[in-house]
Amino acid sequence: MTSEQICQRSDILGTQVITRDRGKRLGVVSQLWVDIDRREVVAIGLRDNMFAVAGMPRFMFLSNVSEIGDVLLVEDESAIEDD
Repeated sequence: MTSEQICQRSDILGTQVITRDRGKRLGVVSQLWVDIDRREVVAIGLRDNMFAVAGMPRFMFLSNVSEIGDVLLVEDESAIEDD
């Protein structure tokens, strides 16, 4: 993201993550990872849906998010970090 934006945690959880290039749904935000020394969110945990319990969550760095609104937009699928 290019500018600082303040959002409530509750506004972000459950939000869909969509790619800009193909409009592909990557998942929904299930976790926010915070760097407590810098007091800012640095990563986002994704699940296939908010109710999924099985499987490992996927992660992406907040720096990969290009826009926050009704959905979180990322450039492409490479925003997801490989385990």
